[in-house]
Amino acid sequence: MNHLLRLFVLLFLSNTMLAQNEVKITPEQANASYFEFPRETLYLHLNKDTYLAGEEIWFKGYAYDQQSQRPSFNTTNFNVELFDEQGKEVYDGLFLGYEGSMKGNIKVDSTLTSGTYYLRVSTNWMNNFLEDESYTKRINIINGVAKDETTKKIQYDFQLLPEGGHLVADTKNTVGFKLINTTGRSVAFTEGSIVDDQGKTITTFSSNAFGIGKFCITPRQGVRYRARIAFNKRAIETLLPKAKSKGIAMTLNNLFEEYLAIEFNTNPNTLKEIVKKDYELMIRQNHQSKKVKVKFMSNQTKKEVAIDRAKLYSGVNTITLFQDNTPILERLVYNEIKTQEYNDNFNLVVESRENDSLTIAISTSTDPKLNFDMSVSVLPTNTKSYNPEDDIRSALWLKPYLKGYVENSKYYFHQVDRKKRYDLDLLLITQGWSKYSWNNIFNYNSIPQYEFNQGFKVVGKFQNVKEDIRQAYIFPTKNSGSRIIDLKEDNSFQIDNFFPEKNEKIRVAAVMPDGSFVKNGMYLQLQSNRFKKSFSQSVSLSMNTEELGLPNIQIPQEFFSDEVELLEEVVIQGKTKKHIRERSRIPKYFLQNSVEITKELVFMHFSVLDYIESTKKFIVFRDNPSNVFIRARRPVSVRGPVSPILFIDDIPYEDFGILWGYNLIDVERIYMDQIGYGVGGRGLAGSIRIYTRREPLEYFKKPEGVDKVSSYYVAKRGFEPTKEYYNPGYSNYLDPLFVDYGAIHWQPNLQFDRSGTGRFKIPDTGLENIQFFVEGMASDGSLISKQHILKNINPN
Repeated sequence: MNHLLRLFVLLFLSNTMLAQNEVKITPEQANASYFEFPRETLYLHLNKDTYLAGEEIWFKGYAYDQQSQRPSFNTTNFNVELFDEQGKEVYDGLFLGYEGSMKGNIKVDSTLTSGTYYLRVSTNWMNNFLEDESYTKRINIINGVAKDETTKKIQYDFQLLPEGGHLVADTKNTVGFKLINTTGRSVAFTEGSIVDDQGKTITTFSSNAFGIGKFCITPRQGVRYRARIAFNKRAIETLLPKAKSKGIAMTLNNLFEEYLAIEFNTNPNTLKEIVKKDYELMIRQNHQSKKVKVKFMSNQTKKEVAIDRAKLYSGVNTITLFQDNTPILERLVYNEIKTQEYNDNFNLVVESRENDSLTIAISTSTDPKLNFDMSVSVLPTNTKSYNPEDDIRSALWLKPYLKGYVENSKYYFHQVDRKKRYDLDLLLITQGWSKYSWNNIFNYNSIPQYEFNQGFKVVGKFQNVKEDIRQAYIFPTKNSGSRIIDLKEDNSFQIDNFFPEKNEKIRVAAVMPDGSFVKNGMYLQLQSNRFKKSFSQSVSLSMNTEELGLPNIQIPQEFFSDEVELLEEVVIQGKTKKHIRERSRIPKYFLQNSVEITKELVFMHFSVLDYIESTKKFIVFRDNPSNVFIRARRPVSVRGPVSPILFIDDIPYEDFGILWGYNLIDVERIYMDQIGYGVGGRGLAGSIRIYTRREPLEYFKKPEGVDKVSSYYVAKRGFEPTKEYYNPGYSNYLDPLFVDYGAIHWQPNLQFDRSGTGRFKIPDTGLENIQFFVEGMASDGSLISKQHILKNINPN
């Protein structure tokens, strides 16, 4: 009897589990799960995109959170790689980011021959996702005579792409098209037609400047149609996709101001089958989604749906028609992002002249709650060295959702009018379905395996210990403060979130019970869990660059002089080097309004969390390293943040667990407020800024010489040193080679005062006109992209 009962229970449980496994997840649930974790999108602003041997590639990187549409503060480790045309890596560097951006430079030395290269930036977190979220920018390098390559015959590819995904017989269809050549470039044409199998012209069409467009057609069942186009004394003929006997066709109109118009068309044969079926139209973007019921009536072969524009998400929306949780039609739609138009309020002037230099003033919004992070490239007006295909807006708002290459994507975001909106919609028709496929969304487990890399992990151990040591003292480095670490029983220690520069010396001293330092043999290792992707996974190497035609330029030896010009910053005139370093490490406002950690405070409060709790400004909860929370005492908005933003040496941290075991003795100053000064809406619950100690407190006996009491480890791995921009020493600013390919100035970080004005100096080249390329991001997620020409600076 017991045996039969056990058998019955097992059969019941097996059937129950089988039934549970057969339960289908809904598209909304699958989409929310797939995008549960934030996705970073990156953009690189370069000082130019064609470089001469001997120059530096100067760049600024911006990180953007697709879900919040705000700067992404999660990652500090940015991997930057340079690949040649064959996909071979010729440079790999790690750059340190702060508050959603980073900056750096790469030397164009003699090993880089003339040709096209690809600069890629990525983060470790991106490896969690099937789609490639890295950012790649194409650049050119001129280093003597370009390679003599045999010119290949240009071929052309004319593609026909039914809107929604397929062509349906005996009903109205919209078909997108595009003409490209073997270099990946578009080809415009004015003569196109559709003919049936009897040679009769059904409709005519032409492309826009990018070789794309659309036409409408009602194909008859069993009839094959051909598209014919003529351009540049050439002709191409290709078959239209075969029309399905049953199905639904989709046509969208995205030009109405108040709503999006969607038209579904079908034929009588299909209508008989679909009147009894339930259809749903899903609107999604990242983790968010909405559904609209679509019902076909028995006499209705055309169904019109109007979606209020307010119900669309800002930016790229994916519109998908489902039947029984199966996607059957899909289309990408762009809904204008309503952010503050700081580009319209942008103003740039020459404020003053002094000693062969010009002080440039840029003004924008005066909103004190906003921070701006901007970079500026200054070039001769008629430069041939800078022609980027994208800008920060197209890179962060458009390209992350598209599968294919987009030519001159910045076009769609500058001086936007009805024509550009229409052209953007044509582009999205020809892009087909979203980069984020439903097959992946339904079937891929999105549990992260890779972390947001924030520095390195230091693992160390004292060896052959003869003294009574219980702690390790880590001397301050350029990017990390000093730390006191308690040793484990085996005399080992570990430090997370350490930020060494490459080839920097990491010094460690053993600490005696009386606080004195002693030198001891040591093992030390830097660890990082970076995973590298091959270049072929990021960018298609099939894109040919022969059509770009690099010029054959011999760079005269006298083009660069031996003198390198480094302009001082406006904000630090007249300061000593010591004051400059202090000011650059701790911003003036936080320096003046923070608390200095003294020996008395250290004796009163052992840990940082103890001190924060003692101030009564915030509520502190702590049980273990994985359960540390800090909450605001004052009420905030219902949907606003409940925790302050934490910064350590101006690097933001999401996890308060980093403060577990953080001793107050390792801190030089702490700034706390309950209004989130300088961080905009993200700081409604306040902010905490911790600045680590650079010199030990007097509690520790100062050693006579650092070398006598410490061992050091040279960080072969680490962050690339950051350099201030320097002019490579062009010998003559009026030289035609400089006018075509030289660079006047690069300002990677533009600081603004409370009036909304930022200032920086550039050399006075004597040129009459110069131009400025500005890219940036505001703390509210607004994106700035501006090209400005200053005229008559030096009238002839």
